[in-house]
This record gives sequence, C-alpha cells and structure tokens, in this order.
Amino acid sequence: MQATEPPTIANGEELADGLSTAFLKLADVYGRGAQTVAALTPSTEADLQNAIAAVQKEAEGADPENLPDLDPGVEAAVEQLPECSKLGF
Repeated sequence: MQATEPPTIANGEELADGLSTAFLKLADVYGRGAQTVAALTPSTEADLQNAIAAVQKEAEGADPENLPDLDPGVEAAVEQLPECSKLGF
C-alpha cells in the first residue's frame, strides 16, 4: 500500500498516509495477538474467548482518530458501487 501512489482526489496524500498508518497499527496489533493466542494453552473455551476479546479490544483502540474525512461527493460515489453500498458512510 505504501508503494502505491496516493489518489488524485483532494487531500489524497493525507488520506493515503492516514490509511497506511491505520493498517500498520492494526497489522501490529493482530500480529502480536496471533502470537499471544498461538502461545496459549487454554484449559477452557472461555479462556480462549477472553484472550481473543482482549486482542479485539486492543485492535479497537488502535483505530486512529486522525483519519481524514472523505469529501461527501466521494462518499456518495463510493456508495453507488454495489460492492460498497453497505459500508455506511
């Protein structure tokens, strides 16, 4: 993703930087979480569920607040794509 040119929309570079940062943070959280879960020797299903819930909570906290808002016109165009119509912009 970092090797891809930013989109040619207004604030495209800011958007690309924000998304790259967000994905890197999430990749780090889930990478560490996968290692933690793989190293567990849970004695019950609840132990495993608790570990997974802890990883998910950390991932939710890693969602950066600094992602730029998309232009409303871009959001409207994205929603017109059948594959994206349920994203809820």
